[in-house]
Amino acid sequence: GAAVIGGAGKTPFCLMLQRLLHAEGVAAHFLTRGYKGGLKGPVRVDAQHTVDDVGDEALILAAAA
Repeated sequence: GAAVIGGAGKTPFCLMLQRLLHAEGVAAHFLTRGYKGGLKGPVRVDAQHTVDDVGDEALILAAAA
């Protein structure tokens, strides 16, 4: 089998898709589990959150949305 290091490219794909949709005037939103984040329950991520709060991927996606 093939060795896989890192993810499968889902986040970069979502970011690219968001840019394409935004260019067409469509507002895109991301839903994520907040892997390794400390906050529980639904959270609307913003610039005030930290990696410890919501995980790094959630911050990256929130910055793009």
